[in-house]
Amino acid sequence: MIREYVEKAIDDAGGYTKGVEHTPTKNMGITQKMLTDYRGSVTSASDLQHLTVAEAEQILYELLWSAPGFAGLVAEDSIAKLLFENAVQFGPIESVVLLQRALDMPPTGILSAETKWAVRHEQADVLVAKIQGRVDRLTLRLRK
Repeated sequence: MIREYVEKAIDDAGGYTKGVEHTPTKNMGITQKMLTDYRGSVTSASDLQHLTVAEAEQILYELLWSAPGFAGLVAEDSIAKLLFENAVQFGPIESVVLLQRALDMPPTGILSAETKWAVRHEQADVLVAKIQGRVDRLTLRLRK
């Protein structure tokens, strides 16, 4: 399930794009900071430019799905898809914050045991609608 979302994120991001102004240089949606975080050592623009699809997939999976704690959290595909899409668009911490706000919990950005419990005890369709409402409000604020 998540692998197809990772592949779609890479397809949607496209190839290597040079950053301008406040937009970082990316390759398949991966920034140099993400590459450095994933590899655990300083990387260069050349490293980013020569990134393989396989490594990009692994980076997105590790940094945006596994590291925040989403892996194994939900069996419901619609929730998993929304959590991952939000992590791609806003970052993994903000994806957790959006989830917590949808659950009327303090927005810590950390996927705590309490947050996991609340996710498992909320109806999937209701939770998806609440998260999407939070995403819509955030998107409107960012456009202003």
